[in-house]
Order: sequence, then structure tokens, then C-alpha cells
Amino acid sequence: MLVATLEKILALKSQLGMRDAAFERLINVPGRTVDAWKRGLSHSYLKNLAAIAGVLGVTTDYLLGVESDDMPADFHLLARKAGQVPEKDRSRVIKLLNATIDTFLEQGSGEEK
Repeated sequence: MLVATLEKILALKSQLGMRDAAFERLINVPGRTVDAWKRGLSHSYLKNLAAIAGVLGVTTDYLLGVESDDMPADFHLLARKAGQVPEKDRSRVIKLLNATIDTFLEQGSGEEK
């Protein structure tokens, strides 16, 4: 369980394009903490799961493997970013995203013909 949880954390962090130092600041842990996790020297990510999940835009259950989630991590990222849009602009962003997806689907798989 520990390895799978850490792998999810690191994969999501990577998909966000977040460097270790920035991630450590966001979850309020000392520098080099993520490096210690990677080297197996610390499992402190378990006590920081709530902060980590919040930054990564997922649930703690997802990180622990309790909750199955078939949605790709990059979709979680989009949802998290959409949640940061001011309420007054959110419906416009959702409509734009929806229209973009509809256009993509109408064009087929996205491969050049």
C-alpha cells in the first residue's frame, strides 16, 4: 500500500509539472522531504495525506487506493483548475471546455486524416 500511495503522489505531482521544492512548500513540509520519500527514508507523506490530496486535487481515499477512480489524473487536474476559476466566470469556462471536447469528438479520434 505504501509504495502504491507514494507512486500515485509522485505521478500526480509530475503531471502537474510541480518541482519537489514547490510541492514541499504547498504541503508545508521541510525541504528535501520528497527526496526522503523517494529514497524510502521517510513515510511522512502518510501524515500529510490531507494536504497532499488538496494540492493534487484528489481524495485521500484515492491516494490510499480505497476509492477506485477510473478518471485519468489529468482530468482531476482540469477539475481542480476549474474549481479555482472565480464563481462568476466558472460557467463560461465550463461551456468553453464542453464545446472544445464536443469539437474534438466530432472530428474523430484526433488523428490526422
